[in-house]
Amino acid sequence: MHLEIISPEKSEGSFENVKSVVFPGKDGSFGVLENHAPMVALLSHGTIKITMNDNSVHTIEVSSGIAEIKNNRITVIVK
Repeated sequence: MHLEIISPEKSEGSFENVKSVVFPGKDGSFGVLENHAPMVALLSHGTIKITMNDNSVHTIEVSSGIAEIKNNRITVIVK
């Protein structure tokens, strides 16, 4: 999967070969794997956990945001 995280100030990161992403959703944490159904979700304060295909892990703290998942591409706009 491809993941792009954008804030109003700058690009927070672009990741290729993403295995899974766990988001802090408004109704609790949720995970996204390859071939996930298309969706748009509101994010709340918390940590986005990105696991790569090589099992390395990246984390990004967010205060709020929105995530769009479609065709193995995830675009996240955070505050």
